[in-house]
Amino acid sequence: WDTWESSSKRLPLDRWAAGEGISGRPDRPAIRGLYFAGPTDRGMYVTRKGADMVPTVILGLVNGNFRAADNNDNKTYSLDLRWKQPWGQFGASWMDGDYTETVAGAPVTNPRKALGLYVHTDPKPWGFQAEFLDGELFGHDVQGWYGQVAYNKGGKATPYFRYEQYDTDRNSAGNTLMGFRAGCAYQLDKNNELTLEWHDADYGSSDYGQFGFQWQLGF
Repeated sequence: WDTWESSSKRLPLDRWAAGEGISGRPDRPAIRGLYFAGPTDRGMYVTRKGADMVPTVILGLVNGNFRAADNNDNKTYSLDLRWKQPWGQFGASWMDGDYTETVAGAPVTNPRKALGLYVHTDPKPWGFQAEFLDGELFGHDVQGWYGQVAYNKGGKATPYFRYEQYDTDRNSAGNTLMGFRAGCAYQLDKNNELTLEWHDADYGSSDYGQFGFQWQLGF
């Protein structure tokens, strides 16, 4: 849910770490999630829309190399099931494939696969959103989750709080990102939205905390 959600709809400034990762900077290493280069792949998706308790089914056959050209003979398969309900929606996703990258001048291929679960409700006035992911990336077993609550009683301000964890290597210690985001999105008018956020997180001995301010202009 969070990986595909547009920036204009998403409340936190960044997507969850298990999905997209966190960029690096001089004082901290980058953390890569399952969709570290974005949610889209070159390939084909087939969708069958559901109704009532029959889920929408999305089948994918893609190159597994995001928007870049294919660089191995292994395709990536995916299956998404989405149940839409009067109160919100929930779903499950599965992906299995390989990813080839260049390490020290030589191509290295590792599995890139995951099983994910999500639930989402709009803040009317309380909203709840959560995701869980378990998979394999760059030769490591990874696992992550987050829970988010938001509140909007019909006004312009939507405060929110999100707590998340992402273990980039379940077979060794000291590789878990843990932290929270607390912020508020304020809709000035139909075209302008301001968001102020405090992110407090740690990964090993590195501090990933920051304050952020965002102004979105949309039409």
